[in-house]
Amino acid sequence: MTKPFIESTAHDAASCGYSHHNHDHTIKNHNHNNSLHDTHTHSITTRIADAEQECQIRGVRWTPLRSEVLKLILEAGKPIGAYDLLAQMAHQGRPPAPPTVYRTLDFLLEQGFIHRLTSINSFVPCCHPRQGHEAAFLICQNCHRVDEAESSDLQSILKSLANQGGFVPKQATIEIAGLCIACQTDQTEPLVTTSEVNSGDHIGAPEAIEPINKASKKSKTIPKAHL
Repeated sequence: MTKPFIESTAHDAASCGYSHHNHDHTIKNHNHNNSLHDTHTHSITTRIADAEQECQIRGVRWTPLRSEVLKLILEAGKPIGAYDLLAQMAHQGRPPAPPTVYRTLDFLLEQGFIHRLTSINSFVPCCHPRQGHEAAFLICQNCHRVDEAESSDLQSILKSLANQGGFVPKQATIEIAGLCIACQTDQTEPLVTTSEVNSGDHIGAPEAIEPINKASKKSKTIPKAHL
């Protein structure tokens, strides 16, 4: 059983494996409270070994398929969907049955080794793999970078809001879409969302309006032959 998110303030499982940290990463005594990390900056070999070790401690099976699926998610470098996982495995000559892969994803989610981003229907590795871990995610809509944020303050706020209504939370995932700092620098024009296009609001996309205006003017021109 996955522990409720309100119990997940202490880091009691595997490491991040970030190369830019100068302190030792161990399964115990590891704290990243109020911090932000790229979900794909890690040691793949270490993360798979940590996952296998955690399964031994918890008394659950660690199979070659579970190891392979986790490895593909770690190697992706960006959020990856179930169909892409199936396609990669088929391309490697090992096409598993889709239900088997879905069950494997459910296992990895339950054990806290990966997260599901429901807004983009994809999976990312967990920066702090452990059962019951909950976090917030910052998703760049341009380069698809995903940062995982860990904050006990945020969990306390969610717990307080739930308690006000007598609600018992089982799971909480916060996904924030926007632009990372690198893409903000590169972005020359504001992004136009689907809702803006459908509503006729083309702010930031004058090139979309110009052809329409030209066509409109052309349709109103009266040929000289009819004067």
